[in-house]
Amino acid sequence: MTSVSCKQFFDGEILYGPHIITYDKNNNTITDLIPHNGKYYDYFLIAPGLVDIQMNGFDKWYVSSASEDEMLLLNKALAACGTTSWLATIITDKIDIMTTHIERISRMIKESSGLKGLKGIHLEGPFLGQAPGAHPVEDIIPVDLNFIANLPDTVKLVTLAPEQINAEAGIKLLRKKGIVVSLGHSKPTSSEYESAVKAGATMITHLYNGMSGVSHRKGVEPGLALHGLTDDRMKVGLITDGIHVGPLAVKLAFRSKPSGNICIVSDTMPSDARFIQKDGANYLAESGILAGSCSPLSLGLKNAILSGVPLVEALKAVTSTPVKCLGGLERGVGYIRIGEKCDMTYFDEHFNVVLN
Repeated sequence: MTSVSCKQFFDGEILYGPHIITYDKNNNTITDLIPHNGKYYDYFLIAPGLVDIQMNGFDKWYVSSASEDEMLLLNKALAACGTTSWLATIITDKIDIMTTHIERISRMIKESSGLKGLKGIHLEGPFLGQAPGAHPVEDIIPVDLNFIANLPDTVKLVTLAPEQINAEAGIKLLRKKGIVVSLGHSKPTSSEYESAVKAGATMITHLYNGMSGVSHRKGVEPGLALHGLTDDRMKVGLITDGIHVGPLAVKLAFRSKPSGNICIVSDTMPSDARFIQKDGANYLAESGILAGSCSPLSLGLKNAILSGVPLVEALKAVTSTPVKCLGGLERGVGYIRIGEKCDMTYFDEHFNVVLN
């Protein structure tokens, strides 16, 4: 057995004081959690491995185009930053190209023993709406029920717009297949929003970004962001890279939503000739549109804490809440529990990831 000690220990729901964690290094199974009264400890904080449900790529690798060897390198790079579970996020493209990406990544999930961190696929498009952001407008299409009907079980999450043609039917079909639906890149009416929620949507993609905002006047559509902030039925994704959402808006989101209803996402993508990288984010070189982050999930956690988010809430947002957003993953992901396998992330007193 192997043991590590820490000043603070987070199990996915509760933050504890000093602890010794023992585990079987052969299979990462937690064997005991023991309160620690010693003066010294190995790490300031130990938490479950971080879970990122919106990640398009990182460093120099795109999930949409990476070979299996490149995906293994991507998985290793994410783990070094504390992210041990993630969804490969495929953005809007021509539907036949997206289908090819889905098939290729699905094979990797099922066949590659070295890609245990890759838990599934998030389709961000192509059924988006009136706030496309950096998505290619020419490839945004009405909801295709035949495409949805043929999605494999590796697809865990789909972002679509409530105002899109066939949205309600598409949401119902996705939920019937066990796929979580998130609303995003959208400027819906309140009626369209409510119809989408009643059809089964349970989440909103990257709150504040790619959507209508917060409108306060009577008789004016409130905006998808305001619905997200005030509707306790909905969990929300939030990019806390310091660029997409400012500190006060981060604090507002966490104050507005019930505990455990915000999921911090990285929305990372690698830089290439199409982008200009500045201050930890990517901008489309041609238009200057903000196009994604360069900051790993662990930096999003740190930024949330620096924005004034309580430590417990920030930790939930990168561990157990993403798992709940997906309706659950295999036992141990997002939690540290005796008798279960678990990846752990180690932090110093400045909330920087420390490699074990």
